[in-house]
Amino acid sequence: DYNLLSDLPSSSYDACILMIDQWIPLSDDQTYGLMEFVYRGRGLLAIHQGISIQARPELELMMRGHFTHHPEQCLLTYSPVMIDHPILVNVKPFTVKEEPYRFILDQSDGLTILLTYAHEGMIHPAAWVHTYGKGRICYVSPGHNLLTLFDSSYTYMIQNSIRWLTK
Repeated sequence: DYNLLSDLPSSSYDACILMIDQWIPLSDDQTYGLMEFVYRGRGLLAIHQGISIQARPELELMMRGHFTHHPEQCLLTYSPVMIDHPILVNVKPFTVKEEPYRFILDQSDGLTILLTYAHEGMIHPAAWVHTYGKGRICYVSPGHNLLTLFDSSYTYMIQNSIRWLTK
């Protein structure tokens, strides 16, 4: 229920997890509810198609990543970049069948890329974190296929993300 986003700032939740596939822009109330929730100090974990909130320009700016496209699904090996980040505790490289999402990132101060994958001769970002106001945001690209959710490194990454976001 996307309308729940409007009430997030007054909720008792410490974090919001988005796996929504909402390429149609959220309403003003939904957009500003989510933005205020994070800005005031709570966490946002967007997984895979959760980046679709970029249909609203202000949410694209908040996420600091613009999804451009993805080639066909294939086996991809995701590799941790910064092994000293708390989200990457127990996360090892993992190989799963996924959509190789492509992004344009705003890599100004404070954006940390956590995970990458190689595809078609290039290295691409697959997960990143940053702050927004007093809150924290984590985006994780893998998550299209059910088997990905059962990979132990992926599971550690999601669990660690929630801990980091609610710290």
